[in-house]
Amino acid sequence: MCEPATIMLGLAAAGAATTAYSAVQQGKAAEAEGNRVAAVAENQAQQSIAIGNYQKAQAEADADTARGEAVLQAEQIRAASKRQRSAAIAATAGSGTSVSDGTAELINFEIMQGGEKDALTTILSGNTRARQIIAQGQGASISADNAAANSRAYGTSAQISGQNAKKAGYTSAATSALKFGSQAYGGWSSTAANPMSRYTTGNLGSGD
Repeated sequence: MCEPATIMLGLAAAGAATTAYSAVQQGKAAEAEGNRVAAVAENQAQQSIAIGNYQKAQAEADADTARGEAVLQAEQIRAASKRQRSAAIAATAGSGTSVSDGTAELINFEIMQGGEKDALTTILSGNTRARQIIAQGQGASISADNAAANSRAYGTSAQISGQNAKKAGYTSAATSALKFGSQAYGGWSSTAANPMSRYTTGNLGSGD
């Protein structure tokens, strides 16, 4: 027949083991969750960077297109200016006025100057537009990098929290074990010091 003290000690041991196991399992679960969150955060960070790089590259391509279109428009303006000058020269000659006349030369000069001015303005506008597009692409890339950094920081924080929770679980388990060991030793030493304490006075024979 088991003694009450032995039964109580066994129950305490079972309770301590359950508490320690639960603490360890909770710690492991917290670590696993932290690793999962960190992995998701890293994936999001990589996606942000990829999108930022794509937007930056697209912006550079759009900027090249803007510059190219501006140059093409400038050439069209210059060609139109030449046609206008040719038409003005033909009209001057048709009217009987010498094309070397001061007024005719002035008209030709103004047409040429106006056309070149429009052409250069178009190129300048295209270059300005290109710089704006590139700046937008760089801004998108910087925003993506910041988002990636924030995502990774969040993931790292979650991972560290999980690792700390795991350590806390093992610490809690060890503390529970030590506490039980101390209590068990105290009970055993008390019984060992006074072996008759486990018996009640009524259990002893009177000798009659």
